[in-house]
Amino acid sequence: MPDPSNTQPVIVDAAGLNPGDWDSVFNLAGQYIELSGFELRNAGMGVLVQGANSKVSNMKIHDMMQQGIMARGDYSVIEGNTVYLNSLRQRKLLASGGWACGILAYGANHQVAKHVVVRGNTAYDNYGEGINTTNVDGTLIENNIVYDNYGANTYISNSVNVIFRNNLVYNTPNNVVGRRASVFTISDEESDLLASLNNYVVDNMFRNGDLQAFSWTLVPGHGLSGTLISNNTLVNGTLKTGPINQASTIQNNIFFTDNGTVLASIPTRSGLTMNNNLWSAPPTDPDAVGKGDVVGNPKLALTGLTGPGQLTAAYFAYPATSIAMNKGASILYVNDDYLISNQSAALNIGAYPAAEPPIKYSGGLAATTIK
Repeated sequence: MPDPSNTQPVIVDAAGLNPGDWDSVFNLAGQYIELSGFELRNAGMGVLVQGANSKVSNMKIHDMMQQGIMARGDYSVIEGNTVYLNSLRQRKLLASGGWACGILAYGANHQVAKHVVVRGNTAYDNYGEGINTTNVDGTLIENNIVYDNYGANTYISNSVNVIFRNNLVYNTPNNVVGRRASVFTISDEESDLLASLNNYVVDNMFRNGDLQAFSWTLVPGHGLSGTLISNNTLVNGTLKTGPINQASTIQNNIFFTDNGTVLASIPTRSGLTMNNNLWSAPPTDPDAVGKGDVVGNPKLALTGLTGPGQLTAAYFAYPATSIAMNKGASILYVNDDYLISNQSAALNIGAYPAAEPPIKYSGGLAATTIK
C-alpha cells in the first residue's frame, strides 16, 4: 500500500509491457487483501479480485482494454475509485458495449458471487457499461456517480437480491463515447446464469437517458420479477418495461420532461403494479397510469452545471410546496435475505437528494451494511 503521507500518486503504467487484453495489473487471489491509492493505466485489466473479503479503494484506473475493476470474490468491497476510458477493446471492435465495463461484479465460471459492495465510485467515458453486476447474489450498489458510458451506464443482469440506491447517473450531449446510453438497465442475457429476482432500485437520480426494465429480453421466459422500483427521479428519459413481468412494483417515482421526451412505454400491465408516480404531463401510454398518481410540475430545482462531472444531487431537489410532498405510498418488500419497508413515516414521491428517505433496511446483509 502506498505511503499515506506521500501526496503524489503511485502510477503503474503497463504500456511498455505489451499486456494481453485480459492481463490484470493486480490479481487479488488471496483473501482479506486491501489495495488502495494507486493509479493504473494501459493494461488489459486494472484489478481482478478473486479472493473473498478483499477491498479495492481510492484507485484511479484508466485506459484498460477490458474492465477497470472486476470483483469475483464473495464480500468484495469496491469503494471510492475513479474508473474511466476502459473497455477500449470494445471501441477497437466497434462493439455495442458487451459486458466489458468500468466496474464489474461478476460470478465467473457459473459460480455465483455473493454480497459484493460497489460504493462511492465514479465511472465515466468507459466503452462498455459503467457499473455492472452479473451472476451475483446480494450486490449493494450505492452512492456512485456514473455518466457518459457507451453501454448501459448502470446494469443489473442475471442477478438476485440487488440493492441499487442513491446513485447519480446521467448522460451529457456530445460526450467522449458518442452515445446516449440508458441510465439504468435491468435485463438478463444468459439462460444458464441466475434469473434476475428480488432486486430493489430505490432513491436514485437519473438524467437524460432511459430507464429500461426488461424492455429488451434476450432470454425467453426471463423478465422483471419481484422487483421494486421506487422513489427515483428520472429527468428527460423514458421508463421502458417489457412483455414479461411478475410481482413487480413501480411506485413513488418522478418522471419529468422539459424537452418532449416520451415519459413511458409499458407494453403490458400483467404482473406489474404501478401506483403513486408523478408525471410532469399525462403519460400517453394508458398502461403507465396507476392509482394515486400525481400529474403536474414537481418544481425540481434543475439548476447548476450539467456537463461531464458537474451534475449534483441538488439539481433534483424540490421545495416543501412541491406536489410530490407526502404523496408516496408505503413500502413493504420482503425476501429471504432482507426487508425493505416504510410503514410509519410519510413518503414523498421521487428521490431524496438531500437526505436518505425514511425507508428501513433490515435482515441479512442489509442489517450490517446499510446505515
